[in-house]
Amino acid sequence: MKYKLVIGSRGSKLALWQANHIKTELQNLYPDLELSIKVIVTQGDKNLDTPLPLIGGKGLFTKAVDEALLNGDVDLAVHSLKDLPTLEHKLLTIAAIPPRGNVSDALVSRQSGGINGLPQHAVVATGSLRRAAQLKHLRPDIRTVDIRGNVDTRLRKLKENDWHGLIIAKAGLERIGLQPKYTIEFKKSEMLPAAGQGALAVVCRRENDQLLQMLSSLNCLNTRLEVTAERAFLHALDGGCHVPIGAFAKVRDRLLELEGCIVSIDGSEMVRDILITQPLEIKPDSLDEATTLAEKAGRSLAETLKADGGVELLRLAESGRLE
Repeated sequence: MKYKLVIGSRGSKLALWQANHIKTELQNLYPDLELSIKVIVTQGDKNLDTPLPLIGGKGLFTKAVDEALLNGDVDLAVHSLKDLPTLEHKLLTIAAIPPRGNVSDALVSRQSGGINGLPQHAVVATGSLRRAAQLKHLRPDIRTVDIRGNVDTRLRKLKENDWHGLIIAKAGLERIGLQPKYTIEFKKSEMLPAAGQGALAVVCRRENDQLLQMLSSLNCLNTRLEVTAERAFLHALDGGCHVPIGAFAKVRDRLLELEGCIVSIDGSEMVRDILITQPLEIKPDSLDEATTLAEKAGRSLAETLKADGGVELLRLAESGRLE
């Protein structure tokens, strides 16, 4: 008798690619599994006209899926990790974080040349305050407009409007096989990604020990440590989608490098720094110790940026949101 599992997912082409990717990985590992995908509509999917910071941000694309998980309608959920609140639900846990995809943001434009090829006072679409603020830091003359919707919708809107470009996650384009003609990845020195960008999170109920053990086979230890540091940094700053915060961590030769930034909404000011940890023991039996060090790195970098002027930038961003 086959063991049956239901995977919860949003219904966009990208979300379904991600859910099917995890489904395939699990089927390869456990041939006797019988897997299906249940599509769930989230609040973020229902309201496509309002900018994300004005809706509330945290949990918009995950709460309804996680409620289905808590209710037993699905057994596990697949999320884009950057959409998850940094504070986990007490009954749920991130059971697996597979190897990460491309973390970079990309500019899709109407002509070659990337950001330097855009004309003066160009109009660029993005639904992210983080992307908009870092873009304005690079090019103060550029005007940004808000955009919502899935990857296909955003590319269609770019064609339909007189905008000069669109900023989007490169991983999303790669996963669903889209290659717009004029697409340039931003360097990390130009635009730091969101915490967890490019990574997937496989979530299940904490008490399901058998499923937790199965899903742990999907884990990439390096990726898990990297996103743990990024999310600890974001959590320490109490940052959601209403604050322009970027973070990127990478394990290199057993050292964890974490870079983070806080940007004013208009892009005129930025505090940015990098932290390198002591060597890590990256093995399943010593993962707890390495995870603790990654979390400590995130909190430490957050305190450094706060002391360098980040507190005022966070205050201004919050006050601007409330106005």
